[in-house]
Amino acid sequence: MIVGIIFAVLFFGAAIFISIHKLLEIRKIASMQGWTKISGKVLSNDSSRETDGDGGSNLMQTLTYSYTIKTQDYTGVVTWCADNHPGNEKFTRHTAGQRVDVLYNPVNTSESVLGKFDQKKVFNSMWFAGFFLVMGIVFLLFDFYEVL
Repeated sequence: MIVGIIFAVLFFGAAIFISIHKLLEIRKIASMQGWTKISGKVLSNDSSRETDGDGGSNLMQTLTYSYTIKTQDYTGVVTWCADNHPGNEKFTRHTAGQRVDVLYNPVNTSESVLGKFDQKKVFNSMWFAGFFLVMGIVFLLFDFYEVL
């Protein structure tokens, strides 16, 4: 009985954590909708292997880009683990000198991101939180069923 309740609480906690994380991500994306699109240029696109804490290694990809606003030059950097995020391969195809779309914050022009936002990916990943919520309910139902 106690084990079922413990698992239910863990699954509910995971569902709440994931939901809050995704809602904060959605909020950030929503705030970026007013950002200005400008053409930028790739300065470099490098990859390197970095060791992790488990004795393994991860392929790290770093893309550096520049953009200019009213004669002021800015630089942005995107870094990600290519092993863990294969969906970011759209950045690996960029080469130095290539033009890219940059979105920058009109209030803080040094704040920028590459490309456009795909809100569908954020919303589609909410199923993960739903899975944990359902599993928590299942554990509770089985726990109460055993009591009867």
